[in-house]
Amino acid sequence: MYLVIFELVRNKNTKKMTPQTKGIKDLHELKEFLQNDSEKEFSLVSLFKWFSCKQTDELFVRFKTKGISFNEAILKLILMTVGQMTIFRGITQDGDSPIAGKDAFYGLKNNPLTDWRMIVMAMVIRFEALKKHSVIQTEKIIRCLIADDTAMQKRGKTLEGISRIWDHVFHRSILGFKGLVLSFWDGVSFIPVDFSLHNEKGKNPAKPYGLSKKVARERYNKKRPDNSPGALRKKELEKSKITSLIEMIDRTLKHGIKAEYLLVDSWFMCEELLRFIFVKPGMFILGMCKMGNAKYDLGNKSNDSKYWLRYCKRSMKVKRSRKIGAHYYILDVGYKGMQVRLFFSQYRNQTTWNLLLTDNRKLSFDEAIRIYQIRWGIEVFFKETKQYLRLGKCQSNDFDAQIADISIIMIAYMMMSLKKRFQVYDTIGGVFREIQHELIEATLSEKLFGIFCELLRNVLSRFTIDPNEFITVMLQDETLNESIIELLAGNIWKNNISNVA
Repeated sequence: MYLVIFELVRNKNTKKMTPQTKGIKDLHELKEFLQNDSEKEFSLVSLFKWFSCKQTDELFVRFKTKGISFNEAILKLILMTVGQMTIFRGITQDGDSPIAGKDAFYGLKNNPLTDWRMIVMAMVIRFEALKKHSVIQTEKIIRCLIADDTAMQKRGKTLEGISRIWDHVFHRSILGFKGLVLSFWDGVSFIPVDFSLHNEKGKNPAKPYGLSKKVARERYNKKRPDNSPGALRKKELEKSKITSLIEMIDRTLKHGIKAEYLLVDSWFMCEELLRFIFVKPGMFILGMCKMGNAKYDLGNKSNDSKYWLRYCKRSMKVKRSRKIGAHYYILDVGYKGMQVRLFFSQYRNQTTWNLLLTDNRKLSFDEAIRIYQIRWGIEVFFKETKQYLRLGKCQSNDFDAQIADISIIMIAYMMMSLKKRFQVYDTIGGVFREIQHELIEATLSEKLFGIFCELLRNVLSRFTIDPNEFITVMLQDETLNESIIELLAGNIWKNNISNVA
């Protein structure tokens, strides 16, 4: 322990210690740090160690980085993400001797050979293994896959693959990507499992991707090895979201993630997705539908949903759910050769009717609504990741960096979800605030350690004492050893000695 301290003291280059003293502006930070806090076994670094296992370690060894192990680089990027820092700020915060230069992290994020999809799935599988140690039991809870997309606005027109997309929230065209996310709910925790980015070519051939032809040509582009992970992700930009979603669901199920329902909104409910789920044993689809032109069969008639709603009003007695506060009809019909159940519902103070569809014809209305409400979790995920983890804020021109940034955010969210599960927080926001506090506390401890080393070096130089001789005396004299520790460190040293050692 002393050797570590006095290696810093013995260094004559004061620039290596002065950065440690920067940033101590508020005394309340020091007060919080001096409190005798309990050991944080669920800190971000500890959680990352939990996620590490033989399989993940073997996976990380495959990917090379410059000047730092892949494992360390991922952890540092996660810390930067939770701390809402750029790579430049994260590097400069480490002082004059960071664990690696910024090129190591930029190189990692821009590497098309890094299979981020495999890394995220490995973390999902590890999450499933770790959650078994939780005291919360989930055997009888419905497990669901949830899919939805969100707009990720960008600023630069030179970003690789960028286009103008339609933002359904603000009802206007913006510059960016559409992020399609597949997530998993096990009854307690919500975690993302896969994603893809998409652009929109548009209908105007004079302005492909909503850009002038000159601007479209000036977008950043780089060559990638054929069939490399980066090249495959780049090709997904042009795929339809339905095709990409089906591929993501298929991969997730093959990796052993089991779910009883797939929950989607009206945009994703279509024949192609319904037919894919229809043949999956033990799995059903549940989603909203538009009151559009899709034809449903009953008896010898084939008509749209509006016709069948009028049919229900004429021939059935409307049912009422007191628990949900809605009137509803249930109608079993055929759709493209598949048997499905339609729920027409009208809530209090509403004049319009909603349509919910499922291929589970044994499902009751109350149970269907209860399950479909789980889909709201993905909306919360988008809000929390954009607010706390800066989802979609990466402005790198390189498309590989865009994929890496979102993957790291998903891993960080999984770690925070595990912390929430074991420590019973109300929201991810509560987890985020505690982790932020832990990061501030760790940074403050490094600053105090730097102040101590700077002070001791100045004292030794003032009395013209050789640091080497002082170290020798300290190591040989146990009495002086203990008294110096008590005098200089006091309660701070006692509370944190294990961390420093």
